[in-house]
Amino acid sequence: MTADAAIKPESGRRLHRLHPFSSLTAHEIVTAATIVRQNAGLRHLVDADSVVTKAITLLEPPKHLMVQYLDIEHGDTLQDERFTIPRRAEVQYCIKGTTQMYTSVVCLALAQESSQVTEPKHHQGIMDPIEHAVFFDVVGSSPEWAAAVSSLGLPADVELSYEPWPYGADKDTGPNPPRYIRGVAYARGLSGSHPETNKFSFPLPLCPVVDVAKKAVVRIDPMPTDGIANERISSPSSGPNWTTGTALDGCQPNDYHPDLLPPSRQDLRPLHLVQPEGVSFTVTDGSLVEWQKWQFRVRFDFREGIVLHDVRYDDRSLFYRLSLSEMTVPYADPRSPYHVKQGFDLGDAGAGAVANSLRLGCDCLGSIYYFDGVVNTMEGGAITIPNAICLHEEDGGVLWKHTNDKTKAAVSARSRVLVIQTTMTLGNYDYILAWRFDQAAGITYEVSATGIVSTNLIDPGTSSRWGTVVSPRALAQNHQHLFCVRLDPAIDGYQNSVQVEESVPLPLDDEVNIYGNAWEVKKRHIEKSGFEDADPLCNRTFKIVNETKINSISGNPTGYKIIAPPSQMLLAHPSSVAAKRAKFAQHHLWVSKYRDGDLWAGGKFTTNSYEETDGLSSYVARAENVRNDDLVVWVTMGITHIPRVEDFPVMPTEKLRLTLKPADFFSRNPAIDVPTNVQNLPSRHAMAAGA
Repeated sequence: MTADAAIKPESGRRLHRLHPFSSLTAHEIVTAATIVRQNAGLRHLVDADSVVTKAITLLEPPKHLMVQYLDIEHGDTLQDERFTIPRRAEVQYCIKGTTQMYTSVVCLALAQESSQVTEPKHHQGIMDPIEHAVFFDVVGSSPEWAAAVSSLGLPADVELSYEPWPYGADKDTGPNPPRYIRGVAYARGLSGSHPETNKFSFPLPLCPVVDVAKKAVVRIDPMPTDGIANERISSPSSGPNWTTGTALDGCQPNDYHPDLLPPSRQDLRPLHLVQPEGVSFTVTDGSLVEWQKWQFRVRFDFREGIVLHDVRYDDRSLFYRLSLSEMTVPYADPRSPYHVKQGFDLGDAGAGAVANSLRLGCDCLGSIYYFDGVVNTMEGGAITIPNAICLHEEDGGVLWKHTNDKTKAAVSARSRVLVIQTTMTLGNYDYILAWRFDQAAGITYEVSATGIVSTNLIDPGTSSRWGTVVSPRALAQNHQHLFCVRLDPAIDGYQNSVQVEESVPLPLDDEVNIYGNAWEVKKRHIEKSGFEDADPLCNRTFKIVNETKINSISGNPTGYKIIAPPSQMLLAHPSSVAAKRAKFAQHHLWVSKYRDGDLWAGGKFTTNSYEETDGLSSYVARAENVRNDDLVVWVTMGITHIPRVEDFPVMPTEKLRLTLKPADFFSRNPAIDVPTNVQNLPSRHAMAAGA
């Protein structure tokens, strides 16, 4: 197979019943939306077209039923046609122009609504495209906003651009913040400017606040620009531009698009990834991936993006479900209105809803299999995001090697990694989210943060304690990116425990530690739902184990080790609304007892939330038994981002990894059977003649 080739799904296969873990189809989404809109119209005495379908997702079957289903599926007998699990969809909706949220469940097989609830008043749905369109219309026709912009002295033909943010919450708004949109404003350039001009180089010192229900600008907030005089910040060396003599005087273009840059490097030779015999993985049934003893199902979700189900290695169960549950990006600038700048990318927008269409040779290299993503529209339709997920193999370097120091014989195996990846873009930031499977039975969840740092205007010749000046008069504020990954384990079954290990030095004594070199590993188990924090000083390690399955070599229970960075947790004061909204970001590891529907670390509704409600902190507050039980492990990791000048005009990827490795799960290295020196042509010196 040639390099950078797209693999086509199998054609002409017999249509059959959808698997319970399959992604919702366009037909299912439209069916659910139509039923709910019709019923809601009758319930609320409105036209069905006034019903806004905020989010439509697969309502997964109860776990106790799915465990039976999977036992049959992986058994020696054919699936009993009588054992079916009806597919259901959950629909979050509101009435256009109102904030009250409702949640309905639709049984797709029966084509009928099976339940409907009215959500508490303080639960607000996602900021949707309809509201964004209203925002742009309002600011575009507002004389108040036009007058405010005119006061900045900008040219009459300047083109403006906006980043819509939820209004946010603080101690003054209380638990019911208004349904407003803040429009962080930028000047993109003069009329006719290149459409890819980097607007973040030209932030405006004003921000319109729009009531989308009333379709009005309720006020215009000044955006603080004060700084600390810094004589080391020199005046821009570039000549005058369209900002000269305006409130943005001193701002300079700082672009990333190749159309606006000098010619790129010319000394980089092609690197081709070629698999002449094709890929080593298969995709069947639309979602079932098999590769190198691995087997799992892939689902695309409006909110979570990639969801992995029923993860197995060599026919042994490992994880029932894997997903990114939530992430939050709180900013550290205390000046109003910056103090409410905090995003919850999954809960506020949806990782699937803002997924990119991935491009061959750019987002993914080599021989690629693509999965399309299907999400709902606010009007009850369905749209397909082509190539929303890519699946491909990568070279992972040396998998294992040893050179016999006596014979000088070297044996090594090259690592192959299977990558399943998606990319979400929300405003200025882009996140490349990937699950990586290796041949030694390890799983890594990798986040690559890139995109453009959010900027605001700063006075000339000043710097700030709240961030870094990354371009003339453009301040990038300090902030954090905190991710919570949800692990639903099935390590050799569904009765698991979390074991905590700490490596501690022994005191000097005359019996055991005579020479002072001894240390030991102390072990304990988490008995009740709660949280733990990382401690690299004692090498605190967390393992998910099955205490009923014992490794006959070590005598230890079979398990998987969690290797996560001991990241700095949320820095906002615990009493702040920013912290109350994101309690999941205050500790590294949480353990809860499994309950159907416990999926959302930050709560089901995060937009303008005042406090985390029905989220992870609520799950663990039940203080339930989690030892030798059906449990869920939540891992929080993050980046404390103090921007650099090098992060602008576009940020090099910052990587964050969570790894799950077998610990006494096998009787030896599971990659010992990977072919050694296969397809390894003799290395040639890079500078040899003709190279």
